[in-house]
Amino acid sequence: MARDGPVPVLKGAVFFAIMTYEGLRVARDTEERVRQKKSPLWPVYYVGQEVITALRLATEKTLGQ
Repeated sequence: MARDGPVPVLKGAVFFAIMTYEGLRVARDTEERVRQKKSPLWPVYYVGQEVITALRLATEKTLGQ
């Protein structure tokens, strides 16, 4: 569903937001379901973790030089 505003934060949940030409698209599930690969969102979560790690490593290298 397209959203024009923020989505409420839920304790224990992970949240994904993607900007499209139609507006903001959001998805949310519990972190437990995502980590156990019981959620259809689990691939997005794991790819996102890889992106976060790559950004952290790149930032550390930049700050360390």
